Amino acid sequence: MAMMFPRKLGLAAWIYVGLFFFGVACGRPHSDDIISPVPSPTGQGGEFGSGSDSGGGVVQEPDFGLGNVDNGFADAVAGGGANDGDAAPEADDSKSADDTSAYLDTTSDGGSDTVEPDAVGDLDVADGGGCQPNCADKQCGGDGCGGTCGQCGAGSSCAAGKCILDISYCVQECDSAKDCASSQSPGPYDASHYKCVDNGCEYLGCQSHLECTELYAGLPALCDDTAIGMPLCALACTTPADCVFAGDGGAYDVDNYSCDAGICRYVGCHTDKECLSSLPDTEAGCDLSLQIPLCKSECQTNKDCAQTHSAYDADNYVCENGLCTYIGCHTDDECDGLGAGPWVCRKWKVPGN
Repeated sequence: MAMMFPRKLGLAAWIYVGLFFFGVACGRPHSDDIISPVPSPTGQGGEFGSGSDSGGGVVQEPDFGLGNVDNGFADAVAGGGANDGDAAPEADDSKSADDTSAYLDTTSDGGSDTVEPDAVGDLDVADGGGCQPNCADKQCGGDGCGGTCGQCGAGSSCAAGKCILDISYCVQECDSAKDCASSQSPGPYDASHYKCVDNGCEYLGCQSHLECTELYAGLPALCDDTAIGMPLCALACTTPADCVFAGDGGAYDVDNYSCDAGICRYVGCHTDKECLSSLPDTEAGCDLSLQIPLCKSECQTNKDCAQTHSAYDADNYVCENGLCTYIGCHTDDECDGLGAGPWVCRKWKVPGN
């Protein structure tokens, strides 16, 4: 049965469709509540300690580098003298694993601390709850706690938590939407499915289930407007097996699709081996860093990615982590000769990995 997109679209349409699927774990920051020791407000060594000078008068004891200030701890050495020193402050706190409950002193005398360590040694003030990162429905951007929900790949930028393709690619030149209509493809490719923007054809997507069924030569199909932000035709299904054409394999087998609410969705490749049997390249790999993993040609330099057309030569790719990533066309001249009629290089922001 079928892939997510029909395979009769031709080079230009496949280029367009492929670009929709270019596209990581948010880091949870860790914080420790570390508050420097402060002296007790009592300030008198004779009140809490046993230190006294040789004349019997009360002295202020040195306390851990804070000078002649008493913090209220008992003297470590009895018998008097200005330098007998205080006992160490209370032991390190223990805290709950989720960092949201109160800190508890290992020694408690029933009082309530306002700082830690404290002269009293008891229950500290609550931690305050900590920051809880939130990356729900986000591919990129901040997690609300100083971390990130992921980074977008080459040729994409982050907008409202989504990776948006921010590259230019070749499209037909136009004066009006009717110049964009295809007479060769049935269904959702007439003038009503395009707009002419800056003399370049921009596809708007499908409009009805009926035209998608026509596109798939009578097979049950739906106009799906939930997958990538643009309505596109997809086969209807009851199981993932309904999404696969006879003869498909490799990265387009049953385990590469899901049947989601009756609509076939491509979930991506799983291994490099799948890609080797699905691409004409002798060396190919599965880019698992993308939201939807895709097969790409392997490379050591940008030159390894180059195709025969000028819009797809070495300067239109980057070799990223050993795999080729298309970064778009650069000029109208690069697009010349890609298809029938004049073609131009235009930038549109569309959903991507």
